[in-house]
Amino acid sequence: MLAVSTRAAPRRLTAEEFLDAYHDDFAELVDGWVVELTPSFLEHSSVCRRIAGCVGDHVDQSGLGDVTDGQGGYVISRRPDTVRVPDVGFITADRARVADGRCFVEGAPDLAVEVVSPTDRLSDVQAKAREYLAAGSRLVWVVDPDERAVEVWRADGTSEWVRDGALSGEDVLPGFELPLSRIFVR
Repeated sequence: MLAVSTRAAPRRLTAEEFLDAYHDDFAELVDGWVVELTPSFLEHSSVCRRIAGCVGDHVDQSGLGDVTDGQGGYVISRRPDTVRVPDVGFITADRARVADGRCFVEGAPDLAVEVVSPTDRLSDVQAKAREYLAAGSRLVWVVDPDERAVEVWRADGTSEWVRDGALSGEDVLPGFELPLSRIFVR
């Protein structure tokens, strides 16, 4: 569930001001305004952990780049600034080499993963998927634990629901496959 911060700044913030003032908060910056995020529940956290672990293991073994968890911020637009924090994010090795490890990643993740929590509306999470794609993500997974399915969004504008079998990393994570049975274990 998203809510405007009770510590709302008197004006829109830049990504840098947001980092300085809200670095310990669970929040995003949307069009310059701070939006607090609700902490997640066990199922949501477990699904995120399983996906991040599988993606991270593959990326580490293949040297493809770097993976962030639900704490990694990405500046996906400027003036006004938007900083999104996907549940799991991946950037290529070339991007990771030039990224300043003490700041938000500039630009959208190559792969963004958003897990729908009980306090989210699916349509809001799908809107985030469109934001990621508009900002340059090449692949977005919207994971719906209630439906035990994943909506796969691609940069070419196509999307599809995967309800059984496995997710593919496609050309973003070459050689990566994640069986849905590894994500939805309950």
